[in-house]
Amino acid sequence: MKLPALPSNVPTSLDHSKIGFEIGWDMAVYRLALPEDAGREIKDGYREGNQRAHSKRSDRYVRKWIRLRYNAWSRNRLVDETVTPAFLKKIDVPVCPITLNTLTHSTGNESDWSVDRLNNNGGYAFGNLAVMSTKANLIKWSMRLDEIMDRAYGKATSAGELSRFEWARMAALIAGACTIDSSLKNSLVVPMVLHPPPHTPLSAPLLMQCLLMSRRGRKLIKQFCPQELGQQSTKLCRSVEKKLERLEFDCSHFTVWHNPMLFQKYCEFYEYLGDERAADMIEQINHSFSLKCDRINSNNWALDSNGYLIE
Repeated sequence: MKLPALPSNVPTSLDHSKIGFEIGWDMAVYRLALPEDAGREIKDGYREGNQRAHSKRSDRYVRKWIRLRYNAWSRNRLVDETVTPAFLKKIDVPVCPITLNTLTHSTGNESDWSVDRLNNNGGYAFGNLAVMSTKANLIKWSMRLDEIMDRAYGKATSAGELSRFEWARMAALIAGACTIDSSLKNSLVVPMVLHPPPHTPLSAPLLMQCLLMSRRGRKLIKQFCPQELGQQSTKLCRSVEKKLERLEFDCSHFTVWHNPMLFQKYCEFYEYLGDERAADMIEQINHSFSLKCDRINSNNWALDSNGYLIE
């Protein structure tokens, strides 16, 4: 989407004021209401946009894009240039990956769609965003992965907010993005109990579980597994196949990882394999058969500043 050119007198450096001006300009172009608490920069851009730009039609992706940027700007958070209306359309899903309820739009209910960061230490950027319900977003808020894991598998109670199964799906959703952060090791193994939404990063332990969900994936794992682990990989694949056969027809096949015994077998296999050999094995499979995995550039996440703009 080509946006109107900004006036030549707008600052060229990437700073808080310029970003605010651009957001106000876009609000004017797409005829969105100016928030009552809008800052001076937003108002300046809005006024200039009203005077100098032609109006354009908006859709829900454009409106979400502008509101996301406005909310991030209000908190001095980074929104990378990779986040566009087109990108939001690519990551959109019809069902909340956490609650499994159908998402609504602009109803004011907790079932409305929202866009949230997966790794709270990063900014709004490609690979660090997912669509979920407003309910899941508000409950997750600034929680760390270990806190979510404790609610899913530990002693912490959900306090009626989310069930343990929903917390488990939350953990699986954000784990890949969290392991990109140097504060967590790649070897963190979380049950992959949901089908990964589009353009969400997967660590090697998560991706290996995804591969085990398909017949072709299991064949590839056995084919590329180190020879000394051939017997263990064959046993694991057979165990997964048996569990999949017992699932109800309408049940998501990723729920097999809720089975403690099966997941323990997987953890033991992955521990023997190790991060280095697992990554190498996945690279070989990807090179030969193309897993179509996104290569996430976390440099755009501003992890060094915890996702904040630095002026």
